[in-house]
Amino acid sequence: MKKWVVYLLGILTGVVLTMAGISLFAYINNAQSDDGITYFEKPGKIAEDKAFKVFQVIYDDAALVNAQSDEDDDLYFGKVYLLVNDEGEYYYDEQKITAPAGKVFRQVGICRYPTKNDNIKTVPVIMLMDK
Repeated sequence: MKKWVVYLLGILTGVVLTMAGISLFAYINNAQSDDGITYFEKPGKIAEDKAFKVFQVIYDDAALVNAQSDEDDDLYFGKVYLLVNDEGEYYYDEQKITAPAGKVFRQVGICRYPTKNDNIKTVPVIMLMDK
């Protein structure tokens, strides 16, 4: 009878350890798939820049943009932002974006992302919102 109990405890220990290993593996995979975006509890300040140009689409609803650096010329070498939206709009490379009347770009978070050289960059996350 004792051999049967030891055998059963061995099986239960194996099941528990297997489940713990699977849980740890899932936790590590979820931590690595983090998109790097941290949203504020409520929207922050209004972005000083008024016009932007997409230079890299990151997600369907998010793109890295450069702010317009000179209002007189069509130059976009200003600050870098991550522009996100919740209206289902898709961005594309070289797209120029300005705020329509009654709307502003407001900072809603920060984003950390790796560059091609594996440097970590941190940029403000902005979203088009009502004034």
